Amino acid sequence: MDTFEGKEKYATLIFDEMAITQSLQFDNALSMVVGSHKKYVLSKKKTPRKPILKSVGVTRQSQLTEEGQHLYDLVTQANQTIQQLKNKMASYQERLKRAEDMAKATDFPNLLNHVSDSTYNFVMSQKVMALAVMKISGKGYRLLSKLFALPSRKTLTHLLSKLPFRAGIINNKILSSLRLAVQKMNTQERSCVLLFDEMSIEAHLQYNEKENCIDGFEDHGCRRKAAFANYVNIFMLQGACKQWKQPLMFTFNSGPINGLALKILIKTAIEKCQGVGLNIVATVCDQGLANQKAILLLKENVVHKSQTGGEQDNGKSFTVGEKSIVPLFDVPHLFKGLRNNLLNRNLHFELEGRKYVAKWQHVQEFYELDIADDTRMPTKLTDAHVYPEKINKMKVSLCTQVFSNSVGSLMWRLSKWNGIIV
Repeated sequence: MDTFEGKEKYATLIFDEMAITQSLQFDNALSMVVGSHKKYVLSKKKTPRKPILKSVGVTRQSQLTEEGQHLYDLVTQANQTIQQLKNKMASYQERLKRAEDMAKATDFPNLLNHVSDSTYNFVMSQKVMALAVMKISGKGYRLLSKLFALPSRKTLTHLLSKLPFRAGIINNKILSSLRLAVQKMNTQERSCVLLFDEMSIEAHLQYNEKENCIDGFEDHGCRRKAAFANYVNIFMLQGACKQWKQPLMFTFNSGPINGLALKILIKTAIEKCQGVGLNIVATVCDQGLANQKAILLLKENVVHKSQTGGEQDNGKSFTVGEKSIVPLFDVPHLFKGLRNNLLNRNLHFELEGRKYVAKWQHVQEFYELDIADDTRMPTKLTDAHVYPEKINKMKVSLCTQVFSNSVGSLMWRLSKWNGIIV
């Protein structure tokens, strides 16, 4: 205690000396640049003055020169730092006092004598359950950790680092887990869809200490290339008749992936999944150029086999492992593609034996008729839905609201009235 009190007094003297020294230095420097500023102090009204400004004969910081204001800011920051250090020292003193009071408590020695040297070891099932909760909600897991004995975040992160999940071909442990899960499924539940998509990422290199390699280059698993990766391709399975999902694999690419490489990845993923007993009935992706090219290459194999008499080509599917798979484009991109085509072209179609023409002009005429009256019917339609120069072509909701049942039924009724919509 004596030692601490001596250090405390010494620290207090140091802080006070720092404050006095900085104030004196500021006074000397500021008095040199203030000069004739004293003549601007004309107000006789008594107002509270700051100690630093009062020492040089001014009442406001605006009365200082630019150099004086800079020195004033430096001294103010130094005083704030000194006050923060004093508060921190007071906090240490308070914590030390609490620790001393606890050490003097009669029950404290008994508590030390009965503490177990061994820590609580969570079993794997508990860690997996805690990991699932943490992935659902990080804030919720922190709240539950205060109420229950749960593994720390570091423990769960260490558990994830043990999973060998690298770029490229599907991990064997994932296939083993899938095989065990498939054995418990019936024939209908084994039907699933392969989803794949591409997204851009920021190029970044990081040393992987566990694998003794550098991550961030182009990596397809079977081959790596000394090029910075700024795109990633992700593959995932989703049940067609039962709600379940399973991530499969990912690859890093330098720029968008080409169609031939994507075709090889799709075929490999399907063959691996078929090997564990899954029945992939379709693939789903967006209308990217690489996706369209890969699907065309997969269909070319079917065309080649049909020409040689091996299989019959219907032009709507491709074959992997003697099973027909239908390629599909995701609905949001289909909506956007339909709308974007209507902006520049007319749609000719036949309904009940009669030929019709659909134009984007019809949508504009319908919208202008609707906004001409205060009692609007499709209230969600705005200029951003209708006029091409105002349409955000990446927003799916602008498409679906135009092609909704309410808008379509009203347009169909108006089209039957003479002279409104041709």
